[in-house]
Amino acid sequence: TTDQRRAIEFLKDKSGTHILMGSTADAPSYEASRFGQGLLTYSLLAGLSGAALQKPSNLVDVRTLFDYAEKEVPNLAKDIGGIQRPTIASPTGKTFV
Repeated sequence: TTDQRRAIEFLKDKSGTHILMGSTADAPSYEASRFGQGLLTYSLLAGLSGAALQKPSNLVDVRTLFDYAEKEVPNLAKDIGGIQRPTIASPTGKTFV
């Protein structure tokens, strides 16, 4: 379709690595029945459902989504009495929608 062709054309020059981890190796990463999954997953799904979408296009930028999760997860962890800080690494590449 036309949308698929536009998406491929847009992404053809975008490459790189973007990593989002729930926490560092020596810190906890929580799952809570209250949220039905891990706190990082919950925040990413919330971001994709609207909290991190660009208006009016309703597209999501990788770095915007990761930044949203990085800010949201500590709040969710605090609500369950814990501390969790996601870690973002983007060693190569630029953000893209």
